[in-house]
Amino acid sequence: MLAFDRPRGLNILKLAHSDKAKEKWLRESYKDGQEDDVKQALEGIIDNPQSDTLLAFAEDFYARKYHKKRTSTVTDMLRNASRSLDIDVSQNQQVERGVLAHYARQGVEGWRTENRLWRSLFGLTFWKQLYEEDTLVTEFDRRPLSLKQNNFYAKFEQSIEALLLALDSKEKLRFHIHKMATMHYGKVNSLFMWSSHLLTPLEALIEHGSLDSIYALLRMMCKDFESLRDGFPDIMVFDGALRFEEIKAPGDQLRRNQL
Repeated sequence: MLAFDRPRGLNILKLAHSDKAKEKWLRESYKDGQEDDVKQALEGIIDNPQSDTLLAFAEDFYARKYHKKRTSTVTDMLRNASRSLDIDVSQNQQVERGVLAHYARQGVEGWRTENRLWRSLFGLTFWKQLYEEDTLVTEFDRRPLSLKQNNFYAKFEQSIEALLLALDSKEKLRFHIHKMATMHYGKVNSLFMWSSHLLTPLEALIEHGSLDSIYALLRMMCKDFESLRDGFPDIMVFDGALRFEEIKAPGDQLRRNQL
């Protein structure tokens, strides 16, 4: 369409939602001399990107065409917060283990967590709502229907809030998690795999973490599980205070859902 009706073609590209369409519009509009419009659009993408791919293009195109370095607030924050750690070359393919071994030599506790920590906490906390009160998608798809439809909180808000209100101490949450794990150990579910060490990092999180913060994140998962089902940090570390770290080997990049 650009060949025989360029204005209309550019307008369609501008309104489209795909990364490729937005990139095409930016390139073609720049060729047409719409430098101010393109600059403004690039800055909007950098400030609020819809994907890692589009963000990378916008930062690169902005730097090349406008001779300025412009990165997103999140990119700058991550760069300022990051640090490098040399580990044994034998652990290049298992960098998380290498980092945990480094901390262990310093007497610092650490656990592999990734998505499993929060998905297992979510599943055990709300097992009744997910697997007793909800229905599964099909006999072959073991996901609760409300998670597939991403309306878990809307569907079970009263039950969720009543449970969190009742679990008003770390001791009660710990007891509830152990009770659910004991009652349902080994049952097939779509959230996590059972293991004999499943509760170890959960115990550490509950002991050292803030109950308000834990419940805040659980509520967020209830309200938008589709966006918060993955992307969690690789390890959890306790060194006087609890923190989470995302580990990247040279060449690795953060995905948008990890930000």
